[in-house]
Amino acid sequence: MLAVRYVALAALVFWLGAIAATLTGQSTDDASRWHFLPEAAACIIIGCFVVMKLVGPPPAAFFLRTAIVIAMLAVAIYADWARPRPSLPMSIDLALGGVLLFWYVKE
Repeated sequence: MLAVRYVALAALVFWLGAIAATLTGQSTDDASRWHFLPEAAACIIIGCFVVMKLVGPPPAAFFLRTAIVIAMLAVAIYADWARPRPSLPMSIDLALGGVLLFWYVKE
């Protein structure tokens, strides 16, 4: 159970790190290479949430946390399709990711 929680946390950290790198302009050339990262991270996080729910006691606020990940994914897909890439959706993703990180700190 602990390993599954760390896999979800690592996926969230990679996702937020990619957003932060894009916002600071450090990955403008590599953005096309990493366009699949939000989808992959969201699948990993939601999969880990489902495994935690089925194997043991469900994580605190399971449905709310899953809804936040889905909202982050929707915002990331919008930001990926919009040209030029707007910074507001990525800032929203960072804020929602911070909420998820807060839950990990509380657990």
